[in-house]
Amino acid sequence: MNNIKAGLEDFTNSLKRPDLWFYLSFFDIRLKYRRSYIGPWWETISTGLIIATLGILWSKIFQMDISIYLPYFAVGFVMWSFIASQINESCEIFYFHQSIILNIQIPYNAFLLRLAFKNLLVLLHSILLLIPIIIYSVGLEFIFLFSVIGLFLLFLNLTFLSLVVAIFCLRFHDTKYAVGNLIQVLFFATPIVWMPGLLRGKSWLLEFNPFYHWINIIRDPILSLNIPYFSVMISIGTILLLSTLSFYLLGRVKKRIPFWY
Repeated sequence: MNNIKAGLEDFTNSLKRPDLWFYLSFFDIRLKYRRSYIGPWWETISTGLIIATLGILWSKIFQMDISIYLPYFAVGFVMWSFIASQINESCEIFYFHQSIILNIQIPYNAFLLRLAFKNLLVLLHSILLLIPIIIYSVGLEFIFLFSVIGLFLLFLNLTFLSLVVAIFCLRFHDTKYAVGNLIQVLFFATPIVWMPGLLRGKSWLLEFNPFYHWINIIRDPILSLNIPYFSVMISIGTILLLSTLSFYLLGRVKKRIPFWY
């Protein structure tokens, strides 16, 4: 219980210091594209080319109407890019800030919040691609606003999951390679390229995939115009589970982290 309390205290201390994560996330974007004329718009262009190319290709392979398949794939791919970037980059986050951790006392959650907000800013650029695709395919409805709540739930899940991943990657250096491979496998195991209907009578297997629910709470309100209540409950449940696990792990190893480099 003391470990969870210590981890929770680190998280609340991070929230009280937005100068350590919110403002610095903008700095990270500017630093990454410091000599580029269009900056993070390169991410938008790259994502747009992938969506257009693979969306048309796979719609032909699955023999589906492009007006139905393209928005489905576009929303799923943009959300998955956010998920994959956050998890993969969290493997190196404590290595990247080694000099700061060894010399300055800063809440560890601040590093993960900074990373999450940086990736969220990139995501917001990519979301601009979805607007014309969605308007052309299904139009705009008021229920779309629920996808904003879904994005918030996804953000929290990824933040807590990233802390767990970051701790294991720092302690066990081979973990980052396993995480990279697992992310690739999960991309094909999650309905992003394909639709759940392809599983026919075995679609119930998806209920055990939290990534499916995290994407579903954003994609369903946009494309199906309904709120996936079961996926919402699963997402809230994973927030409680991952936050408890991350707080416990951080509280347990917090004092040892500087000695793991």
